[in-house]
Amino acid sequence: MKKLLAVVVGFFAVAAMQFAVAQEERKGGPVEFYGCHWQDGKGMADLVKVGKKFSDWADKQDSKYSAWILTPQFHTDVGFDVGWLGGWPDGAEMGKSLDSWKSGGQELAEDFNAVISCNNRHELATAVPIHAPDGAPGGDGIVMFAGCSLADGKMGADAIAAHTKAGEMMRGKGAKATSSWVFFPGIGAGDYDFDYWQVITFNSYAGFGATSDIYINGGGWQEAMKIMAGVTQCGGSVMFDATVVRYVSPG
Repeated sequence: MKKLLAVVVGFFAVAAMQFAVAQEERKGGPVEFYGCHWQDGKGMADLVKVGKKFSDWADKQDSKYSAWILTPQFHTDVGFDVGWLGGWPDGAEMGKSLDSWKSGGQELAEDFNAVISCNNRHELATAVPIHAPDGAPGGDGIVMFAGCSLADGKMGADAIAAHTKAGEMMRGKGAKATSSWVFFPGIGAGDYDFDYWQVITFNSYAGFGATSDIYINGGGWQEAMKIMAGVTQCGGSVMFDATVVRYVSPG
């Protein structure tokens, strides 16, 4: 997949993509992604340390912002060494958070800049839940992204309905994914050759492996292909380890 975004974003793409599913209370929320490179001599331990300082600062701001560090695992070239994925429950909280960061986060920004360089990639997206997180969604885990292209004449709402049906089918077979989403690109997004991302999370590689068995050997892919036929097509999957920096329950 072309340098995967980095996952993410555009609260302002909502109207254009028309993702709302009729008769469902399914709301999209804004997410941001930084694709970064390590500064010389720096690594994960340094970023985790700065992330802890950021979490403490955000607590004082009463921020509703959640964030994870993404480390590429199964991939070809995603175009960055390490990613930062963050999100808010709604646009109002996003605006409040960004204003607080702009007015009071300069010292922390310098700490981040000493560890990572993120000058070339900062993107927004709209995240729409397909299946809400199971268990404790705020912990570490793994996350898989696939680029998806809509069939002619189909819209985001059609894709959401198909992904929901396919996800329910896999869950009925015992799939171990903890949550799934679709991310519609927004402000700052690159020139991608697909329309949106399918995003699936797991608590562990054991859960991913068990789900892969169901998909490959348990009839999952055959049924999924039937559901998705004529609506959307996904491919070019990549996988990241996700380390939680801060999690705020939307409830």
